[in-house]
Amino acid sequence: MKALLIKDGEIVPFSKSDRRMRMSHIGDVLIDHGYEVVWITSDFDHVSKSFRRSPTNKTVTGISIKQLSSFGYRSNGDAKRLLHTVWFAIKLFAYLIVYGRNFRLFVVSFPTLESMYLVYLYCRLFSKDLWIDVRDKWPPETHFLEASSLFYRTYLTINRFVMSSLTAYPKLRIVAISKDILQWYFIHSSGLKNCPSYVCPLGASLQFDPTIGHADRRLLKIVYVGSLGQSYDVVGFARALLKIPGDIYDKIEFNIIGTGTNFNLLQNLSEEALRHGFVSINMHGYRDARFIESICKHAQIGLIPHVEDGLIPNKVGEYLAFGLFLLFTTRGALEQLLTSAIGRRLERDYSNLGTELASYARTNHSDILAAARTVYNTSFYYRNYYGRMLPFESLER
Repeated sequence: MKALLIKDGEIVPFSKSDRRMRMSHIGDVLIDHGYEVVWITSDFDHVSKSFRRSPTNKTVTGISIKQLSSFGYRSNGDAKRLLHTVWFAIKLFAYLIVYGRNFRLFVVSFPTLESMYLVYLYCRLFSKDLWIDVRDKWPPETHFLEASSLFYRTYLTINRFVMSSLTAYPKLRIVAISKDILQWYFIHSSGLKNCPSYVCPLGASLQFDPTIGHADRRLLKIVYVGSLGQSYDVVGFARALLKIPGDIYDKIEFNIIGTGTNFNLLQNLSEEALRHGFVSINMHGYRDARFIESICKHAQIGLIPHVEDGLIPNKVGEYLAFGLFLLFTTRGALEQLLTSAIGRRLERDYSNLGTELASYARTNHSDILAAARTVYNTSFYYRNYYGRMLPFESLER
């Protein structure tokens, strides 16, 4: 049996970052169920915004990864990104025409719409098993602030029309990372609302390995790992941090790992922090998994300043794997999943940041670790739940 995974833009296991994410996890579980797995992606790394130098085809942990040549783009809101997604979808469809008959199961990620729609058409036409893995809302308005309003409205109209045209068929299953995202998807794809659906949160592959120690009055270390684009308000958090009074901690260290359109702005805030005194902002850029681990192992708080609600990003599981306490801004799924022992929600304007940092200083570190271990092992370590949350029973016929 063969399964084809389709996801462009996700970190592949041999990239510079070498972090293993959703498609790698799904591939592992499919291999456990006896499938031969092929993953189709492009040769452009969405995170670092650079082309990979690795060979076109490469096998990692049993997953054969095929990279299709593509166009690059400078930012998530760049119009060239749409050119990239359309070109990738066209080349993907050509691949399906030639090789699609060899696969029993297809797993395609949404976003983006272009690839999902063409895979859906192919699988429906040839009655193939298809899982649509819904990760996010698309298109998110925050990604297209750089585009003209007419451009955005036109693209949005096309997206809504295509999504409304989708209808269920017996071998189609919908998988979403949260109930909120699933509900959003069914609102815009009403023809699929009677399709069997499953909620399977984004997982992590790290073993639970807690941080070295608890913060005291002397030093608090906060870490953010991820995009520095419009989807995460890291800039707003950094500005709020610079306004925190110096009577909570003697020193606060904020480590930022990632790249994006706001990198230079954050670099300026980092220089401003040098004049601030007790707050330091350290910009590390795009780094590999070992470096991320070295920072997280010495941190106490993981930051998730997402501007949209209902999402549970990859970084949640990774933070919890290190036993970090979480500060997040997103409402809905994440807020319901985490207990107050391991996470607190910040207001969008960060007006309660000082209160929450002071409250954290009074917490018991062993209580945080115990709660983090339980939540991580039950809800984030992918091998503990992917097998029962993915729709494998639909294939047993």
